[in-house]
Amino acid sequence: MHNAVYPLSDHHQKIVDQRIPFRERKEKVVVMAESEFPDKPKKGGKIKSLHHVRMVRVDDLKKDSLNRVIVRNLDKESVIISDASSSHDDFRMFCKEVVSKVIKPEEMDFFMPWVHTVISNTKRMLDAVHHGIMKDYLQYYLDMASYKINRG
Repeated sequence: MHNAVYPLSDHHQKIVDQRIPFRERKEKVVVMAESEFPDKPKKGGKIKSLHHVRMVRVDDLKKDSLNRVIVRNLDKESVIISDASSSHDDFRMFCKEVVSKVIKPEEMDFFMPWVHTVISNTKRMLDAVHHGIMKDYLQYYLDMASYKINRG
């Protein structure tokens, strides 16, 4: 048995250097989870059911960037539940209703139960399968993760 070592060309070394494990990177991603409140929630379980997930990478979390994401991805009849960030002020122009509230950490599971589940599952999948991804391709990986969650 022979162990061959092939040196990386300069081009390939640059690609390897650009790959950063997903958990070590802080990217700005908007997570939209379509869910509903059941009439009679079960005690001790998640109080909403998840229907559809969409994740979009954005360059910044400013009002204009978030407004573009909302216009492109949500229906005008949507109800948005969000934290009370000033960058969310214009959401009322693009949807039926906006519920904005300063959410305490202990209330997070009640108001946005699926968002953190989607984020942690996506991070785990990207770390386990891909080990490191390039920033240029992040949206493709997010689309793939959304597809896997939505089909399940």
